[in-house]
Amino acid sequence: MTVTTQPHSLALADVASQFEPIDLVELNATAALQHRVDRKYIVTAAAAADLVGWIARSAGESTRPRVLQVGEQRWSDYESTYFDTPELRCYRMALQQHRHRFKVRTRTYSETGSSFLEVKTKSPHGHTVKRRMAWQDTRPQSVITSRGLDFISACLSSPSVGSLDLAPSLVTAYKRLTLHLPQSKARMTIDANLKWQAPNQAGIYETDRLIIEIKSSRSPTPVDHWLWRAGHRPVPSSKYAAGIALFHSDLPRHRWSRTVIRDLGRPELIHYG
Repeated sequence: MTVTTQPHSLALADVASQFEPIDLVELNATAALQHRVDRKYIVTAAAAADLVGWIARSAGESTRPRVLQVGEQRWSDYESTYFDTPELRCYRMALQQHRHRFKVRTRTYSETGSSFLEVKTKSPHGHTVKRRMAWQDTRPQSVITSRGLDFISACLSSPSVGSLDLAPSLVTAYKRLTLHLPQSKARMTIDANLKWQAPNQAGIYETDRLIIEIKSSRSPTPVDHWLWRAGHRPVPSSKYAAGIALFHSDLPRHRWSRTVIRDLGRPELIHYG
């Protein structure tokens, strides 16, 4: 599943063009943030454009944000395949906010052609911890090799991962704009054209809302304060949780009901196979 459309808001793209570029090597050197606090906001394209405009106007010369640019592209295509057990253990652990909850996914960055197997966990302090290794097979029907299982076992400090029977459970695709916020030593990402597709399910869900995520080693940032003043609050959600809730209406989803029903604007099933 590839995102081929343009970002929802041309105004947002125009505003982002005001920033100087930063390449991936420098961004990772200054704000890799593999251990971080994540705050997510779901907004309209107009609200996202207003926020980026405020960031451009308010920053000083020494703290002016820069936008990630890969080649000539500032909007990057992301595609992720998430893995879960037949009973959707990862989803259920997230729903219950289990202290040992985790996610496993492969992610492809189309602009660089690189792919990774990634494992996300929570630290004892509630920070998101992401570990990854280079990966080759990122097809939606891909399987996790013994090498991948060894990596996941090491990330989870558990030798029993092989018995979990992890298989593809959801594919997400979207376009992402990434800003480096030097004043806060943080990253801000804006995801547009978000789509979900589930294996063995006919149809693709999409939403016209955008997801803003602040990734920082401390909180809150000035961007968070702007969003709060504008009436936006962090949402307890993830693309994976929202997608599973959309395709599996029989599952409990109380933690994300507001996100799926209201915040995401009632995503529409747009295509049948």
